[in-house]
Amino acid sequence: MSGIEEINLDQTFHAGHEEAMAKIYERFPSGASLTAWAQEHQEIGTLAHQKFHYLYDRPTEWSGNVVVAGGEFANGIHPGMLIRALIVREVADPHAALLIQPNSTVQTTVHNFSRDERHRLANGNPAPLVDRLRSAMQQQEESDDPERNTLLYGPSQGAVAMAAYAAHPDTERVALAVIEAPNTQDRNNLELLKDFGGSGKSLKDNIQVNFVGHKYLLLYEDLLRGVDLRHLLLYVAGGARPENVALRGVLRQCTLTGYIEQTLGKGSSVVQAWGIKDRVSGDDVNTAIAEFFINHSAYQGVRVVGEHADHSITNRYGLNAHIAKMSIDRLLDSSKL
Repeated sequence: MSGIEEINLDQTFHAGHEEAMAKIYERFPSGASLTAWAQEHQEIGTLAHQKFHYLYDRPTEWSGNVVVAGGEFANGIHPGMLIRALIVREVADPHAALLIQPNSTVQTTVHNFSRDERHRLANGNPAPLVDRLRSAMQQQEESDDPERNTLLYGPSQGAVAMAAYAAHPDTERVALAVIEAPNTQDRNNLELLKDFGGSGKSLKDNIQVNFVGHKYLLLYEDLLRGVDLRHLLLYVAGGARPENVALRGVLRQCTLTGYIEQTLGKGSSVVQAWGIKDRVSGDDVNTAIAEFFINHSAYQGVRVVGEHADHSITNRYGLNAHIAKMSIDRLLDSSKL
C-alpha cells in the first residue's frame, strides 16, 4: 500500500532489526575497529584529472547487488556513519557490495572539487557529486546479472546526492531511500544555517537509543565522543571549507519533488522519510511532497513522530535500515507486477 506511514519513535527502538544491529556491533565493537575497516576499504577515483575518495567493500559471496550510502553535510569518515551504513547493508542485503560517499571535513579533503565545480554546486547544480558517484560505480566491476538491484540510501545531504543520482538520465532502475532531505524548500544560506543550527537537539538521545538492550559500551562511548564540544567545533570549521560552502547550494533549493518524479518514471521505488520536529526537512513541506505522490504504487512516505523526531533521526540505525529495506522491498514487489 502506498501513501504516508507513521512510525512512532517512542514505541520502537530498533524497528525490529535488533539481530542485525547486534551482528554488526559484535563485528565492530569500537570506533577504532570501524576506522581500521575504513582504512582497508578506501578507494581513489579520478574525474577530469581530479582525485576523489570513497569507500567500497564487496563481500566474498557477492549477491551482485549494491548498497550506496551518502554522507551528511561536512561529515567525513567517522564511526557513526560507518556503523549506520554497515547496518543498512546488513538489513537490506548482507551479501551486497557497499559504496560509501563521505564528505570533506576540516582535516580531510574527499571530493576535491575544482573551482568551476564549486561554482556549479553553489548555484544548485549537484552534477559534481553525481559525477563522482557515477565514476565510482563504473570503476568497480558491476554484476551482469539482469536481476541485480541497487539501493541508494541517503540521510540529509546524502539524500540530495542519492536522489539526484537516481534521477540522472543514465541511472537505471533503483531503490531510493531518503531520510531528512533538506532540498524540500527554497531558502537562502542564512535560513539554511539557522535551520541546521537548531536541528540536532536530540542527537545524543538518538545515538543512545541504538544501544538499548545491547552491551557494546565501548562503541557507544566512542560515538558519544564524536559529538562532544571539541568535535562540534571541528564540524563547524569543516562546514566553512570552500567545498562545503559550495555544497550548501544544493541543500537550499526545492529539487526533491522533481528528482522523485524522474526516479519513479523509470520504474524505480522511492521511500521518503522525515521527522516532525525538524526544520531542515520540515513536516509541512515533506507532507505536501508525499501527498503529491500518494497514489503512486512505487512510492512510500514515512512520517516519523515522537519526542526525539528531529533531524538527528538519521542517527537511529535500526530506523534508517528499516526505511532503506522498505524501498528495496517495494522495488522487488513492483517487479512482480
